[in-house]
Amino acid sequence: MLDPLPFQIQGKPTLEIYQVKNVVLSAPTASISAINYLTWTWGFTAPFAWVIYQVGVGVLQTLPGSQLHWQFYGPVNAYQNVYMYGINSGGTHITANSNQVTPNLAPGLTIDGNDAFHWTWTGTNPYQWVIYQLSSESVLATYAGTLRDSGNLPQAKGYNCIVYGVDSGSNQITPPSPNLVAP
Repeated sequence: MLDPLPFQIQGKPTLEIYQVKNVVLSAPTASISAINYLTWTWGFTAPFAWVIYQVGVGVLQTLPGSQLHWQFYGPVNAYQNVYMYGINSGGTHITANSNQVTPNLAPGLTIDGNDAFHWTWTGTNPYQWVIYQLSSESVLATYAGTLRDSGNLPQAKGYNCIVYGVDSGSNQITPPSPNLVAP
């Protein structure tokens, strides 16, 4: 496990420094909220990057080492566990894997050729559904929690949009749908 690395001055060995190989650091501790906001704690020097990995899917995202949170926009496969680990600048896995957490199901979203949004939801109805435009960071429309269709929204054309549910205080209570570009 330890290999000597000779240290030389003017070509003459003066002392040996030992390099530790295959050492894995502690694991980050992960948690996930009802709206699929993934956070983790790490009490050591930040790695070069964090890798978010979903079992059965693979790498979902790579984030800077200083970032300790990430929002799912419609997980690829809800209910399949997610974990994260740190890597160095060469892409080598340098931390242990975090504990696994299970994402919550997000609304399914489709947009038809008439600029109408349609979504599916199997959970408890929220107070309202919000159609949100990501690029402008603005709410395009809100609908009663029992509805699953928007009607025409031509102002969404060509923009990335999501749908999510809110409570009566306008607090997000469902995970966001996958983002789609309105045709």
